[in-house]
Amino acid sequence: NEHLQQHFNEQVLRHEQEEYTKEGIDWTFIDYQDNQDVLDIIVGSGGKKKLGGIMPILDECCRLPKTTASDFSYSLREKLSAKDTVTFNKK
Repeated sequence: NEHLQQHFNEQVLRHEQEEYTKEGIDWTFIDYQDNQDVLDIIVGSGGKKKLGGIMPILDECCRLPKTTASDFSYSLREKLSAKDTVTFNKK
């Protein structure tokens, strides 16, 4: 869903607004938020930080035998806590 939202934002909002500006069409600018930070948290940003996303960490935990929810939680905290956009509640 986040990838689809990003694609929609790029194709419909950004490109169409650029086209309207070029053609001199009178319209109201639509301000939208880039969701790349959300995508990076969910799927990871690739490269050396391949496991830097929720889904790759979950995949890794599922491949390991006898992994628990606590192990998954620990991995999330360990690998994502350095990101400025992720916060964890203390329990």
